[in-house]
Amino acid sequence: MEGVSVHPDEHRLIEVLTKAPLGECTFIAVGSGTITDTTRFVSHRTGRSFIGMPTAPSVDGFTSVGAPLILAGVKTTILCQAPIAVFADLETLVQAPSELIASGYGDMVGKITSLADWELGSLLWDEPYDKGIAKRSQLAVDAVIKNVDSIGRHSEDGIRALMEALIESGLCMLDFGTSRPASGAEHHASHYWEMKRLEERGTILLHGAEVGYALTLVAQQYARIRALSHQEVLDRLSIAKLPDRGAEIAKIREGYGSMVEEVMKEALPFLNLTEVDFERLKSRIVSHWEEILVVAGRVPTSEAISGYL
Repeated sequence: MEGVSVHPDEHRLIEVLTKAPLGECTFIAVGSGTITDTTRFVSHRTGRSFIGMPTAPSVDGFTSVGAPLILAGVKTTILCQAPIAVFADLETLVQAPSELIASGYGDMVGKITSLADWELGSLLWDEPYDKGIAKRSQLAVDAVIKNVDSIGRHSEDGIRALMEALIESGLCMLDFGTSRPASGAEHHASHYWEMKRLEERGTILLHGAEVGYALTLVAQQYARIRALSHQEVLDRLSIAKLPDRGAEIAKIREGYGSMVEEVMKEALPFLNLTEVDFERLKSRIVSHWEEILVVAGRVPTSEAISGYL
């Protein structure tokens, strides 16, 4: 299989399932994110446990319960199980390809806007939120940014800091029960690019590279929020109208093509907003505006994030 691009899609899952032994066993996932997610799914569906042995600090999903899979061309996270143990050999991680280490770094700094989005979701949409888990995730982000130079040099201290942060991020998802502490708008963008590229070219880019780039774009939106005065917010909200459902569906169809039906399922909370819901949302934006500014103020500028990357 050397040189073959492996994706966690139906073809690969069935291939592994058909080759899985029928007797009692424990699966071992030796590799990076795709190998781990495939093993996570297959072990869970066959009622076995698995052990993670990451060979590169490339993603934060090694200790999480969700398996991001590509089903019918759509990126879909399936709740499965966490590994019973993870063994990460530092010498092996240090020798991982630079692009995989950079991917892990990009995935971690992506939590900058993941955490901001999560807090806004709590303020405006009553999303479940956990301050303790958010703080743990923020400390993990801070650790990789602090060690960026040593990570770039592949030093043992830097790679250890990166791997520990990735593991902690996965544990945050595990403890919360979903990927919300580690996935926001920047991950939605990366998933979109991944699905489109796979559909059009049959290949994908590294997840963390996409997340890192998307992070700079989302940071620009937070900068626009910070630039608004309270009066500007009131003026904009006073003339804001509920988006037309048909027009929004048309936009989704244009962007996602054959994947539209699956994607629309995810968008239903927004597509099904009523006038009453929309007015309530506008009211909450006004009442929480100072808190929104505090959240936006914690997001660095796009230029600063580019510097981190």
